[in-house]
Amino acid sequence: MKFTAQAGAKLILSGEHSVLYHCPAISCFLPIFTTSTLATSDETPPKIQVNLLDLEFKISLSIAEASKRFANIQRRFHEFQSGQRAIQEVLESPTDLILCCLAETYQWLKIPLSEISTSIEITVQSNIPIGRGLGSSGSVI
Repeated sequence: MKFTAQAGAKLILSGEHSVLYHCPAISCFLPIFTTSTLATSDETPPKIQVNLLDLEFKISLSIAEASKRFANIQRRFHEFQSGQRAIQEVLESPTDLILCCLAETYQWLKIPLSEISTSIEITVQSNIPIGRGLGSSGSVI
């Protein structure tokens, strides 16, 4: 199976932080895109592979490694919530956000990562500049 999705950038014209206080913001769509593809295969043993083409970064993890990495990200996030860690220390790799989204999706489906029986390959290509407030992370999610 193979799925492809595309998301555009956003530009907040007014009220960037007001949405944190449940107030409106004015934003617009920018025609700069992130394209993500998720493919599954019967490759054994199953693994999770993430390719970030524009960053030339690739990682391949066994299901056990992915589960452990996700648990560590969750632990660091809880430490951030309790004031023990800075937010910049929660995610350690460019692929961590994608792994979190995948793991959270499986949790929502009530399927433990340890029970994944197919290999998953996620490929991301983005033209949205990173760190400019245009929603590059949001477009990947």
